[in-house]
Amino acid sequence: MDLLTIGDFYRKRYGRAMELGTSVVIAISYLGWTAAQLTALGLVFSTLTGGAISLQTGIIISGVIVLAYTIWGGMWSVAMTDLFQSVMIILGLRDHRLVRRRHGGRARQGHRARPPRRESSSSGPRAAPRNGSPSSPRS
Repeated sequence: MDLLTIGDFYRKRYGRAMELGTSVVIAISYLGWTAAQLTALGLVFSTLTGGAISLQTGIIISGVIVLAYTIWGGMWSVAMTDLFQSVMIILGLRDHRLVRRRHGGRARQGHRARPPRRESSSSGPRAAPRNGSPSSPRS
């Protein structure tokens, strides 16, 4: 069908105006997603440097890096970055599972699991009923 983008489909089906409209809507919708990604990368830079790089500077550095590798490497570099990130996520999930198993289901050894809730027993004190009446009739 000789289609590369969603806009191409709409151009062939509905004309040039619809392709332009679709492209504008898609570009606007990507702004939020892209802003979140750049903010996350900026936060990583800021956190890893202990605040030496501010969040705003980290966002700018991230944008320059992403723009540079996309321009120089094209879609191939984007695909390779996605592959690398997917492998890192899979390895991280595997390692997280191993750590949790090693520590008895806890992420860190310093955390203690909550003790199981005990059911009320007949030997312990009873809570008063909510309506304020005594729990047993007086004789």
